[in-house]
Amino acid sequence: MTVATACETYMTTMTAAEWAAVADNPRQRDTVSRASKAKHLDVLEPTHTIVSIAELPDGKRFKLDGHTRAYKWQADPKLAPPFPLDVRVYVVADLAEVKRLYMHFDGKAAVETAADAVFGGMREARISPKSEFVRRARFAAALTAAYSYICGDLVKVSHYERVRYFHKQIRSLDTFVGATKRMCSPATCVYLMAHRKHGDAVNEFFLRFIKDEGVKDGKRRDCVQWFTELMSEYVKAARGKGPVFNHYVGHGLRCVEMWLNDNATMNTRLAAAVDPHKYGVTEK
Repeated sequence: MTVATACETYMTTMTAAEWAAVADNPRQRDTVSRASKAKHLDVLEPTHTIVSIAELPDGKRFKLDGHTRAYKWQADPKLAPPFPLDVRVYVVADLAEVKRLYMHFDGKAAVETAADAVFGGMREARISPKSEFVRRARFAAALTAAYSYICGDLVKVSHYERVRYFHKQIRSLDTFVGATKRMCSPATCVYLMAHRKHGDAVNEFFLRFIKDEGVKDGKRRDCVQWFTELMSEYVKAARGKGPVFNHYVGHGLRCVEMWLNDNATMNTRLAAAVDPHKYGVTEK
């Protein structure tokens, strides 16, 4: 068994206002969303007045827990304790230790959801989502699949690392995706992979997809329309029927590649799929 390096600790006290001023942990999740659900904090309990922070050698401090409490106490001072908080301070060597310790605090960190981890990864990467789609961070499956296709199925990393790997793609997607519900897992996976290979040149394709602007003329369809029908089929197939995920990603990537080559091309049948495991492998 590996034992973590012990760190010095000491106790101090802070007012609720002083606690709120302590920097949030770099991996803190969506505090606003969590606060709206934290009805148990509307009644002050003794356990709410005990908090923890990490302190770097230069004196800078970061919360290890109590982010939601700080937010609610600032939003409604009547909820804040009228007496000092008991604060346990963990003296750590670097920011990596600040992030590691965070995972042992904040209540449900031990069973952190995928969306929590993606949001924490974006916070760590200093991505401040403007769109509802990105802010909700419900694309962990797409991140996992895209990373696996490019870097290999045997490379096991956290969602934090996957967010860092695709941070440019997430930032770019955030500029136009809005609150769409059309970006299902394979569609988002295709975007991450195609944008990593081609950059912003793919954004117009996905914007047309989101706006349902594919072209259909009899039996002929443009690449955006083929992509639209493919992803609609996936949404139905995801209920337990239909081909595997690779099928939708592979054909989706082919649609994007063909559109980049000629965005006006019309076809009567879906083109052969790209092998997603071989797409962009040089982009590691």
